[in-house]
Amino acid sequence: MVKLKQRGWGLVSLVIVGVIGVGGCGQSKNTVSISAGKAGVGYDLISEQLGRSTDRIVSLKLTDDKNSNGSRDNLDRLVQGRVDFALAQLDVSRDLLRSGKVETVAILGHEYLHLLVRADSPFKTLTDINGKRVAIGIQGSGTNFTTTQILTRSGLRVITSAPPLKEGLAKLKAGELDMVAYVGPLGSSSIIQNAITSDPPLRLLEIPPSITNHLAVRFPESYRSSVIPAGTYDPLRPEPPQDLPVLSTGIGLMARGDAPADQVGLMAWSILATARQYASFYPELADGDPAGLLQRGGVYMAPDATETYEKGDPRSAWLRFIEENQVVQEYLLVLGLSSAAGLLVTWLRSRRSRQLVKSSRQALTEIKEVHGNKTKAALAAAQDLAERYRLMFIDGNLSPETYEEIDRPVQLYLQSCQALIEQEDRQTLSETVNLLDDSEALLNMPLSVAVQRLQELEDRYSQMLLSGTIELMTYLQFRQWALAVLQAKSHEPETPAMS
Repeated sequence: MVKLKQRGWGLVSLVIVGVIGVGGCGQSKNTVSISAGKAGVGYDLISEQLGRSTDRIVSLKLTDDKNSNGSRDNLDRLVQGRVDFALAQLDVSRDLLRSGKVETVAILGHEYLHLLVRADSPFKTLTDINGKRVAIGIQGSGTNFTTTQILTRSGLRVITSAPPLKEGLAKLKAGELDMVAYVGPLGSSSIIQNAITSDPPLRLLEIPPSITNHLAVRFPESYRSSVIPAGTYDPLRPEPPQDLPVLSTGIGLMARGDAPADQVGLMAWSILATARQYASFYPELADGDPAGLLQRGGVYMAPDATETYEKGDPRSAWLRFIEENQVVQEYLLVLGLSSAAGLLVTWLRSRRSRQLVKSSRQALTEIKEVHGNKTKAALAAAQDLAERYRLMFIDGNLSPETYEEIDRPVQLYLQSCQALIEQEDRQTLSETVNLLDDSEALLNMPLSVAVQRLQELEDRYSQMLLSGTIELMTYLQFRQWALAVLQAKSHEPETPAMS
């Protein structure tokens, strides 16, 4: 009994998958939008990988205008409904996550607070920059938010400015600033990499564990104490020379709390299915458990994303539902069998229609080849062909669509035959008029010349009769006319008779 049910369920699954497969063919790709960051920064690289994942796995096209200042800008656009997804730091997103306005679809890595100073500066740790000039990141950026948080919690008083990253680094190298803050994934920013290694070189400051631990305990959904491994940015100098204690926060892919469930599920599945490709932003994904890592630190995960990480492709949710409901299985078994029969009938009708269309076109081609220049014979044969299919349509043996597909080329050929016959009739009339005009000329010719001219006309009209260009009656009328001309010239000396 169990085996019978399993076989029946397998048949239902096969039938339903077939139906859905037929119905789904030809659907165009959907498009979703994301706000990430400017070209070349860490968020932009993550956005590009997301685009590759969604395109390959779930046929979603991801668009990004690459014109954001960072996490705050991204979240503002998301909440306002201007984009479908946003990349943002977990600490910047904290209040929106708590309110339910946004939810986390995936944790895509961790961003580290980089505190950069000149390599020849006397500063060793964050506490050494009290009273100094610090670039904390442009307004609206995650760097600005995180740096402000740590400066406030550490009780430091500094002179802050908010230039763009490149400008801030240039001022630091020129001695116009004492420290520049940057928040981003390890090694993902070519700007930071070049700034550290180019002259004058820069180095990273340690953040005392007492400060990072305080923030990690106070805001566990946002921060954790971390380290930047030795040699991350320069293996020769090296930089940092040893594992450097710092603060980190998660990179979250965010969606609105009211985002469509299927959209969130498909995005989560595209990431899970290609998780190893995010290892450059999230190294643990290279050999860790993707489903767990993509949720690690995400306190406010979107339920549809969590379900996807637990159960797999959301497009198979209907299949899982059926597997768990025996009554639905039995109902669908009956429905599936009837649907299969309906599909078979539809397929057979479609196949017969294609065969009829093919045979009608072959018949039309044969008419053209057999009758050649005999236009009137070709017209009659094509009319018979058109009538045959018209009767089949009247009897209900042809669908309107199939009949129209068959009849259209036949009617076009009939029209071309009729036009050609009309042209030939006009030519015959013209020839007859020319003959009448030639009568007077023939009467004035010597008998031998007139007989030769009439012989040429006789040959021409014989060929026209044989080719079907003129009717037999037209040919006989020509013969009568020729005899009349000869009788009129009977007074001439006797000449050989015309064959």
